[in-house]
Amino acid sequence: MDAERLTQWFHPVVADWFADSFREPTPAQSAAWDEITAGRNVLVAAPTGSGKTLAAFLVAISQLVRQIGRAHVLTPDT
Repeated sequence: MDAERLTQWFHPVVADWFADSFREPTPAQSAAWDEITAGRNVLVAAPTGSGKTLAAFLVAISQLVRQIGRAHVLTPDT
């Protein structure tokens, strides 16, 4: 999935990281992101390793980045 499509859910920095790190969201992530980003309580039932924790974590990180108004991406070179 390209980062442009991911920006419907995430700050562009978070979307770029996800697009560079993963081929596409898992079905559990795709199903949950609309609800999580809308601030609803969500229960995701899916097998271990399906990306449930990452789904919630990325939304939280994206919200923090938006609140800060800027992002610093740390890489091994920095």
